[in-house]
Amino acid sequence: MTIARDLLIGGKAVPGASGRQTEDRSPRTGDVCATIAAAGPQDVVGAVDAAQAAFPAWAATPPSTRRARLMRAADLLESRLTEFTDAMVAETGGTRRWAHGNVKITAEHMRYAATTATAPAGELPATDRSGQWSIACRTPAGAGEPRTGTEASLY
Repeated sequence: MTIARDLLIGGKAVPGASGRQTEDRSPRTGDVCATIAAAGPQDVVGAVDAAQAAFPAWAATPPSTRRARLMRAADLLESRLTEFTDAMVAETGGTRRWAHGNVKITAEHMRYAATTATAPAGELPATDRSGQWSIACRTPAGAGEPRTGTEASLY
């Protein structure tokens, strides 16, 4: 059975702007596994714009919510283990054991990433001021200006 796949831009499945498609063929049988929307420069710009627009809301998402979403994604992946394994075998020509292992390890990596969402962040660099602590917190690029002065001492 051939699957049709669009691009995922801004949380929506959309055809490529050019309307072009490409075939994903099984290296083992040569059969078409999927027809896939072919992305072009306009699609890339749209995807980057959508990601940039989504960034402020994601950055403001509480860590516990991020963790829950990643855990849920890992659970969904594992609940469809056979489906993803079958797709990997068809598309790559790999063995079932290899594909199954890759799907399982992907779910494990997602769970690990979920735990980092609520892990303590920052470092305590040494300071020459007696009785005071310094703290360094990394801020993702584009997430706003670094904290300074009094505001920094609150964190």
